[in-house]
Amino acid sequence: METSTAIHVKTLLKERDQLVREIEALRNRIVGLEIAINLVSGRPVQVKIDWRDRFGRVQHKVLRVKAGWYTVLLGSNSEVSP
Repeated sequence: METSTAIHVKTLLKERDQLVREIEALRNRIVGLEIAINLVSGRPVQVKIDWRDRFGRVQHKVLRVKAGWYTVLLGSNSEVSP
């Protein structure tokens, strides 16, 4: 009896892990679709950038940009230029 319970629990854990992977994949797909919709419609998208400055401190910046290529200067006072 105990062995069959262990097998059943192992099967349930595998199913749970598979569902978690599928949920994460769907979340990523939704985010990708939202970005594509915003880019096609010409609306700006929000981009989060994290980096370490020359002193090793983590810096964060959130930008709203329209579709295109940009140069981002990273540092303590970051700037964006088209």
